[in-house]
Amino acid sequence: RGGGGEGLGGGGGARPSSAPPAQHPPKRQAPPPPASRLGGAQRFVTSDTELPFLLGASLPPSGILRAVETNLFSAPAFEHSLDPPGARLYLLVYDPTRRPDTAGGGSGRRTMALRRVGGLLLVGQQQPCEQQAGPQVVARPGTRDFRSLVERRIGVYLQSKFYSSAKTKPDLRRGSHGILASHVTAHPRGGWCIARHFNDLLRELPRSVGGVNVDSVLKEQLHAIATLDSADPHARLYRPIPSSLLGRSGLDSLFSPEEACLLDAALAGHTRLAEAHVTRLNTAEGLDKAMAGLKGSAEERLRKRAIALSIEEELLLTPWSLTSNFQGFKHGRCQLALRGPADPSGRGEAFSYTRLPPPDKPEPGSKPAGRPAGVAA
Repeated sequence: RGGGGEGLGGGGGARPSSAPPAQHPPKRQAPPPPASRLGGAQRFVTSDTELPFLLGASLPPSGILRAVETNLFSAPAFEHSLDPPGARLYLLVYDPTRRPDTAGGGSGRRTMALRRVGGLLLVGQQQPCEQQAGPQVVARPGTRDFRSLVERRIGVYLQSKFYSSAKTKPDLRRGSHGILASHVTAHPRGGWCIARHFNDLLRELPRSVGGVNVDSVLKEQLHAIATLDSADPHARLYRPIPSSLLGRSGLDSLFSPEEACLLDAALAGHTRLAEAHVTRLNTAEGLDKAMAGLKGSAEERLRKRAIALSIEEELLLTPWSLTSNFQGFKHGRCQLALRGPADPSGRGEAFSYTRLPPPDKPEPGSKPAGRPAGVAA
């Protein structure tokens, strides 16, 4: 999900579940699985309907399925047996970063290392998981949900800038602009409060994130946790309000790691569209009607339709479209085509999370097609 171009700095990644990769034992008594170096938590199911979509419609004859699960996705996993049995497996790790020579000369060298591997899993296509709270799908840029994620992400950024949990008073003279000793005061609950200039805060953020003006959002969030220093208002120095600074649990409630991943996915999709020069649209809804109304000669209409189809394909591949389609399918609001441009394998070996277009409705006043001759009622 790593995107390019736009971003808000750190913010965490997917928070793995407390259990290792999960094994799904049978719903009836079955022989225990063979010994494996790969651990996992067991989860029992009472019916085939409890199985994740990608694990199939029913349990295999062995009654055991293996999957990798996190708070954000579930994916089928298949263990590879070592050949010959009992052989030791190693992973060759290559680091392309040049390291300086110990002698201090030359342009540096790249490193390689061997790491012992306890087992090998092939992880299949990912399936989005239901969240206990918060957004269930990737927010589409330009929507209220997307703006809310950006606002709360900037809120976490301000919390990290205005508060330090260090035991000793931080030395901010190096690498900081205009930070004086008087700008750092002790926090009543421990740690330190740090006054910041508005321009310093704005300098570390992009001007716009998915169409959201960062300058205006930053001003709104600042008034909630800091006050403008009246001694020199032209310097735009903001001093944090100690009671407004949050601890770790408060930060997770404000903006969870799962929400950070969803925002990163939205930013990656927005960047992909921008790189494809798709800047005015972020959804494929209504594009088919626009293609039906293309004007010009037959050759011009054919050329415009080819461009429109390539734009439609990019819009169908956005993270907000794929996650929304899958959640709609799970709750019976739509059907999935299962074959299409969103197949990650590119060879028809995986599922495409694109909506199946609704059947054409008969025009008003038209008669239904008659039954072919020879077909009984």
